[in-house]
Amino acid sequence: MRHLGHLKRLRTAAVVAVAAVVVAIAATIPVTGGSSHGSGGTGTSGHPVVAAFPVSLSEIPVTASSGRPPVTGDTYVIYGDGKDASAQISGQITNAASGEVARLYAQQFPYTSPPVPAGSVTLNPAGSTAGYSFQVTPTLATRYQVELFRDGTAATPLAISATKTIYVAITYTGQWNPPGSECSRPVCQATYTATALVPASALNTEMSKQWYPYFAITLSASGEPAPPQTLMLDGGNPAVSSPQRISADEFQESFSYSWQINNDGFAATISACTKDTEAEDGIGLPGYHGCGAPQIPRQGHGYLG
Repeated sequence: MRHLGHLKRLRTAAVVAVAAVVVAIAATIPVTGGSSHGSGGTGTSGHPVVAAFPVSLSEIPVTASSGRPPVTGDTYVIYGDGKDASAQISGQITNAASGEVARLYAQQFPYTSPPVPAGSVTLNPAGSTAGYSFQVTPTLATRYQVELFRDGTAATPLAISATKTIYVAITYTGQWNPPGSECSRPVCQATYTATALVPASALNTEMSKQWYPYFAITLSASGEPAPPQTLMLDGGNPAVSSPQRISADEFQESFSYSWQINNDGFAATISACTKDTEAEDGIGLPGYHGCGAPQIPRQGHGYLG
């Protein structure tokens, strides 16, 4: 799980998770005796050069990978977050000849402009096989495709790869406000303020998303204290603040919870996420990943775990 904020005191820790899938934040607050403190799809694209070529082209093997594990088969990076902001487009070409050139083309969301050159490499085969690799740092969801040419001046491709899409997730950082949010019987309170770093072009759309807060408890294992006999969220909880723009590419949002318990020895999980909206602004993953429903699955909690 990606840690965006961590504060530990006594036996309690909090974790906030970035969600490429649903852009989610979450915090876990174990409660102990007395008080404790919370801490793309593939497919061949119609590149203009290829679309005008009258014969069928062979296909170049291509893979996409990043420092983050794929989600439902999709590769993603995290916007503006160092090594996690980059991905690799790579493959092995058989029957390659020295001097042939692999060119990378990129088409950024919303995919209305033609693909543009994004890199090239001259092949140096070992035997009859040559590898190629490109490092890319997309700022919005971007489609990538590799084409093979006889040399650096050729305009007609010899072969073409499938299209690979690299998706982009928001970077979240955050903190408890105030630090060391109290959680002591019979009332627990916690507020987490998350700061989102997002491309300026997507800021307004991301700020307008509806947040879906959740509350859950972790059941104790056999031999440990039983879960609470009574667990009640107060009226009007949880409270979600209005998003506040703090720069051209950042905004903040706070999530405040208050609840009552009459037992110790359980872990309370509070989380909030938005529905997938990659098709709206190029941020996030495509499809549905468990957010915005009355319940979210135990595995994943609607965010990357």
